[in-house]
Amino acid sequence: MRFACVFLLLAGALSMAQEVDMERFTVISYNVQSRPVLDDSKWKMPLIGERLKEYEIIGLQEAFRGQELLFAKCPKHGTFYEQGKRHAFKIVNSGLAIMSIYPLSDQTFVHFENEGSLENRLGSKGVMLGRIKIGDATLDFYTTHLAAGTETDSGAARGHELKQITAFIKKHSPPENAVIITGDFNCRFGGPGKILDAFLTENGLEDSMKAFNGKHNEGIDHILFKSSPKLKLKVEDCKWLGEEFKDGAKGPLSDHVPLKAIFTILKD
Repeated sequence: MRFACVFLLLAGALSMAQEVDMERFTVISYNVQSRPVLDDSKWKMPLIGERLKEYEIIGLQEAFRGQELLFAKCPKHGTFYEQGKRHAFKIVNSGLAIMSIYPLSDQTFVHFENEGSLENRLGSKGVMLGRIKIGDATLDFYTTHLAAGTETDSGAARGHELKQITAFIKKHSPPENAVIITGDFNCRFGGPGKILDAFLTENGLEDSMKAFNGKHNEGIDHILFKSSPKLKLKVEDCKWLGEEFKDGAKGPLSDHVPLKAIFTILKD
């Protein structure tokens, strides 16, 4: 049985109902690198939260420790956090979280069946869905973290995980819902087997970076999207937030740089 820890800060989210922008919103994908023992979560997570609070919708990865310190800095966001471990021998959970200033409901999660190399075996990686209401439209927002490791050690696992995400999307996201998928995919467009390219095509998704500037994102962190009849999306801006997530004394707050995409909601 999966045990999920759900932080629904509904009062804050609902109090924003008259203030939130219904014409555009910003999405962040960020691997915060907050691991047990290895990272100073008490120092970094409040700083990350302070910087994230201005953005409307956020997908986090590797929020294994100190997540409550980050969430506390974002009181206007409703938050889903997946705390369940795949089995009793796992040291940590998925590390995945979804945050939104828009109403958030229907948390759904699945663990990956194929985990890849040994470095992935301590965690409980998977994909999480949170359903977001923007006006009278529904946005199915996903965040995920695929297997790390070399192509030899984990390439097959990543391919399997992408197929599992495809099945998860087909099961939970009907055509009338828009879709955004954020995450650390640990693979690039045009990489071995072009598995990410195939995933994009099979699910009718677009790469936010390419939609903005005509060139595929060259990193491993991605924001992918698909419009719906009620939520027609156009990428107004897409960029990395390197300088914004540095501490003056210690430098970058994570070994990943947050990816930001601003979406405009097109009118009929």
